[in-house]
Amino acid sequence: MKPDKGIKVVSIIFIIFGMLTIIVGSIIFANFVNFKRGAIKTQATITDIQSYRNLKNNRRYTVYVEFDVEGVTYRGKLNYHSSRMYIGATTTIYYDINNPNHFRSGFDIFGVILILPGVIFFIIGFAIFAYIKMKQKKKKTLLENGTPIYADFQEVRRNWCFRYNGRNPYQIICKSDNLEISEYVSENIWCNPETIIKERNITSFPVYLDPENPKKYYLSTEEIDKYIQLK
Repeated sequence: MKPDKGIKVVSIIFIIFGMLTIIVGSIIFANFVNFKRGAIKTQATITDIQSYRNLKNNRRYTVYVEFDVEGVTYRGKLNYHSSRMYIGATTTIYYDINNPNHFRSGFDIFGVILILPGVIFFIIGFAIFAYIKMKQKKKKTLLENGTPIYADFQEVRRNWCFRYNGRNPYQIICKSDNLEISEYVSENIWCNPETIIKERNITSFPVYLDPENPKKYYLSTEEIDKYIQLK
């Protein structure tokens, strides 16, 4: 798979994963809110806090509480832990009036934990996808409506600011006679085009300028793309 397509696929995966995580987190949180509306609020006493390490060797805690309902004591564990908790302290819980053994803490952190990273993944994926689409639209518009000129080839430069799958792409640099920009720079090329340029004795590349804003341009590398694809 070409790097550009790979980046697009990754952005779509981020979007889908983010959406699914947001949906699941929202469902969990909505269920908690619905439960809370029909539940009874009370104070429970923390009776024990047990610590353990998970498979990743991270420390986790299980908090045990008890509370009274009409003279009957109910016991169980909470679905979250806070550093402020200690044995003997009280914490707010909500219990099912028909089944006090079914209770939850005053805050369902699990749903929020799912929603927050889901939003982050979605934003990152959408931003990457939107950026790719904008670049494609800009390229198409300039190729169809831009003012074509030829710019003298200067050098092939490695783009150290971008990295994908352990690789840095190349860019073709051409001389600019435009007073507003110092040089014309091509899109990322994932194979060093320098040998092809020398073999084909290419001295200039077509550049398509936006008639209304010369700062916007597209340096076409189609002349060497077909040779790169054969490599």
